[in-house]
Amino acid sequence: MTSSQDASGGLRYYEWSIQSNIGRWAVCTDDEHGMAVLLYGEWAFDQDDVALGHRPLSPSETALLRAAWPDPRPGRSG
Repeated sequence: MTSSQDASGGLRYYEWSIQSNIGRWAVCTDDEHGMAVLLYGEWAFDQDDVALGHRPLSPSETALLRAAWPDPRPGRSG
């Protein structure tokens, strides 16, 4: 499994895949109102799906995401 993340100006990008054949990615906002998913995509062999919207994450979902993906920006603790 490979994974990557990046953050810039209140947006966060997360990506993970298994042997480049199956994977997911997400673009989230992260501000004083909490985190929300704006874009979400996944792929598997011959299928690609993308969703666009604004889905706020609950405090427990935000905690799980932050625990799995430590903040990539130096000096920030998420």
